[in-house]
Amino acid sequence: MNNDNFLIEEYDLEQAQDICKYIKTSETRNRAVANVLGAKIAEHYFEETNIDTQSGLHNVSQILNLFDISDIYIKNCYIDVRLYFNENELYVPKVHFEKNITSVAYMFIKISKDLSSGLVTGFVLSNTIDLTKEVNGYYKVDESDL
Repeated sequence: MNNDNFLIEEYDLEQAQDICKYIKTSETRNRAVANVLGAKIAEHYFEETNIDTQSGLHNVSQILNLFDISDIYIKNCYIDVRLYFNENELYVPKVHFEKNITSVAYMFIKISKDLSSGLVTGFVLSNTIDLTKEVNGYYKVDESDL
């Protein structure tokens, strides 16, 4: 594993949009596309590791319509992928903790403004997230904690 910048393939973006095309609410659809795209970028990042992105719930638009989830599995461990544009946007869904569907870790990928590339900036273990920093249904994560 390395901390490289990954090009976002047009095919990956199109596939994410296709999976989410039946989600009616624009805001929910955009979030869902980001969840699918996050899993696709993670797949490129872990290309030398046995990673399962095919059986993830992020591949089912009905699930994405209800939950903010971007699940990938490495050696049977659930990792949730979070995309962001700047250091003030690192969040994990509060509902993961409320519904007891937390991942082992959250993987953060910083996306370029033009959506052409993503940089894996790090990981945070679920049990280290500060649950007192809630903002609109999400827990804030500091980039320095990655």
